[in-house]
Amino acid sequence: MSWQLLISASVLLNTASYLIYRLLAKVNRSKSASLAIPASLYFAQIFAVLVYLALNPHVDMAKVASFWYLIALGGIGFGFANFFLYKLLNYLDSGISSLLGMLNVLFTVLFAYLILHEKLSYIQLAGSVLMLVAVAYALLVASQPGKHRLHSRAWSYGLGFALLAGVFYGAAAVNEKYLIEHLSFGAYLVFGWGAQIVGAQLLPIVFQPSSYKVLKNLKIFCLSMAGGGLRGFSGLLYLLALKRSNNVSLMQVVLNLRFILIILFGAWLLHEHHKLKQKLAAALVSVVGLTILLWK
Repeated sequence: MSWQLLISASVLLNTASYLIYRLLAKVNRSKSASLAIPASLYFAQIFAVLVYLALNPHVDMAKVASFWYLIALGGIGFGFANFFLYKLLNYLDSGISSLLGMLNVLFTVLFAYLILHEKLSYIQLAGSVLMLVAVAYALLVASQPGKHRLHSRAWSYGLGFALLAGVFYGAAAVNEKYLIEHLSFGAYLVFGWGAQIVGAQLLPIVFQPSSYKVLKNLKIFCLSMAGGGLRGFSGLLYLLALKRSNNVSLMQVVLNLRFILIILFGAWLLHEHHKLKQKLAAALVSVVGLTILLWK
């Protein structure tokens, strides 16, 4: 299977998973379960790991013990990042939330520069500025009255949670990149993703154990499993595409189209069409900015 088909399928699955995440964040019964729902979505990713192991049963575990602490930190970091993302989706619709989610990329680039000493060209800095412009415009849209937000102060809460999600995601993503460079693909998928699944379960157990009760609702449980499974297979397809691609920059361009898909499908399936033109304009700017930033 070509990398083009793999990355296209990954984008579609990621879009579907994100919309399910937003749907769960809108439902009164599940919106307050801000730790249990992300934990259940993460747990469902185990299906993607099991499929990979069924096809590739031999995993090189030679270096895993040397990096156990980074694997554990990655699990905790992604766990908190998804908690704050879910809180963001409580306050703002899928389109604006996805645009604010670009802060994840900006913090990842910042931490990669500070920790991994990755260089940024002036053109890439220009791409970062375009992304900040898109985020600022999305915040301006969020501050205006309408059904795209929970209440008048939703934009400020959304920004706060987006910043927190960005910090945890950026740190965890840089940690993930370092681990992928030092572990085999199979070892990272099993132990890296395994740590993320375990870390996501520990958060509600420690801080919000009663929130698991929401999963007794069959509809919420099924949506959580579907969203997590879709996200897991989306991530697996992305990693497989990354292994096969000889044009990583073009792959990133295709991947970034998910912002536009989330806005369009959010308007169609979740009826979140308020400020649609403004959200699409911000998404186009963000796609251009991300393309410039990631093009090498």
